[in-house]
Amino acid sequence: MKEHLLADLSAALNEQLLGQTEAIREFATTLALSLQGRRRPDRTLGLIFLAGPTGTGKTEMVRLASKFLHGESADAHFHRLDMAEYQHPDSLHRLLGAPGQPALLGEAIDRLNAAAGERGTAFLLFDEIEKAYTDLVTILLSFDAARVTTNDGRTRDLSRLFVIVTSNVGAARAADLQHAPYSALRDEVLLQAEK
Repeated sequence: MKEHLLADLSAALNEQLLGQTEAIREFATTLALSLQGRRRPDRTLGLIFLAGPTGTGKTEMVRLASKFLHGESADAHFHRLDMAEYQHPDSLHRLLGAPGQPALLGEAIDRLNAAAGERGTAFLLFDEIEKAYTDLVTILLSFDAARVTTNDGRTRDLSRLFVIVTSNVGAARAADLQHAPYSALRDEVLLQAEK
């Protein structure tokens, strides 16, 4: 499968997501390179940022990639956190745990690691990151180091996970450029994301 992974994944995604050829090519290339390369235990498989307007298929692209790679067990290899539910300071306690409360993020990572096994993969998706509490965003963006310690004192391993972050940042400006070439749209969204 490795020789044809990029072509097969791109074809599978393009069948389901219309009008996203360039974005699919970049996403599929990133996944394929990560899966075919040598794994580094001190890094996630990939920390991927998907930005663009609502309704363009960012979340669905990740879900479909999990289905392509894991077939019938795709749901066990995919976990989505809607960051609109984590907008307040207590969100840190909800995700990382607090006395008498479970660490929701830790539980999700444990479940994904169990599904991935020793050499497998899984997807941890933080959807619409711009809606999250600011301190939480800072913590999430440090995940490329492949570990997170929750408030119960446990350190979780992220080295078998693709950590995906989606954002609608730049959506209004992207709508103005809907007929522009993909490269112009991508550059504008990245510019908006840096602000």
